[in-house]
Amino acid sequence: MNRSLVSFLATRPRLRKVLLDLDEETTEDLTFLSTSPRHYPFEALQILWVKVPHLTACTTLVKLMHTCRLSSMTCESNNRCNAREVREFATALRDHCAKFTLHVCRLIQLEPEYDEDGWETFASPQYPSDYVGFNELAPLLEFSNLRVFQYTLCTLGGFKDDELVRMADAWPGLIYFSFLHGWGTQMEATCTWRGIGYFISRCSQMIECRMAFDTTIDNVALIVDDPAFRPNNNLRIFDILDSWLPDDLHGFVRAIYAVAPRVTSVEAMQRNVSPYDALPQDVYAFCEMVEHELRRLRTKHFADSYTKDPHYDIDMDDDDPLEEWAMKLSETG
Repeated sequence: MNRSLVSFLATRPRLRKVLLDLDEETTEDLTFLSTSPRHYPFEALQILWVKVPHLTACTTLVKLMHTCRLSSMTCESNNRCNAREVREFATALRDHCAKFTLHVCRLIQLEPEYDEDGWETFASPQYPSDYVGFNELAPLLEFSNLRVFQYTLCTLGGFKDDELVRMADAWPGLIYFSFLHGWGTQMEATCTWRGIGYFISRCSQMIECRMAFDTTIDNVALIVDDPAFRPNNNLRIFDILDSWLPDDLHGFVRAIYAVAPRVTSVEAMQRNVSPYDALPQDVYAFCEMVEHELRRLRTKHFADSYTKDPHYDIDMDDDDPLEEWAMKLSETG
């Protein structure tokens, strides 16, 4: 998209929605958008989807808009960025966008980088400057009406339990949350069921959650034993990305059922291993077994509202280790 077309769109006084595909040449210097002394570019814009070579170009564009009332902001970058650039973008959006209007925020990188000959130049992030966590995204917590958050830039990243608690309290209306889906975390997760359980239950309208965490620590009781706890009955898709799978399948099912009993799809991705090594875990078989057990529990305890699946045997064994837990939840929730 050349500069003349971008300039034309930027001066439309009633333009509400736009998709900008900006190349390297156009984004080298975006100050051409601020030539008018009386008007800022895209002054009436509400939905912005911009494709740029680097995230920094999107940050510059937000600053040039000066003040805006965006309801949806999507930035699709073609090249990997670092933690400083992510924080600069988050800060610019906080400083220049109305706090109560933003409902959707997406930061996306769909493809690896390529050199002039078309060869893939992508290298896995591995330095501290590549790590994106709570501090980098903290400026976005001021958007209290956020409903959709998607972060799929190729960086390292993760959250601690207490940080997830703060995020949930800041964004209680979330319906979709995705962090590093597609690329994977490529490192050990630090949050546990205590953090992600609170996050899912506090955001009670959430339908889809994609985030890695330490599944091997079974501390979900710290959340569900709280008298104020209420399970999330809206969550349907739960993706743990490249988390290490727990050895205790029943304990994992119990935790999901306690926090979000109506999950119908559990997803995971294989961790990066050497092509010469045997796969440590069969993630697909594991997810199918988890979904099967969740169906059995729902059929048993939500018989009036749950449609039975004829393809699965749904009879519950009286000695099933999940039965006592499920009964307790159905009686208290």
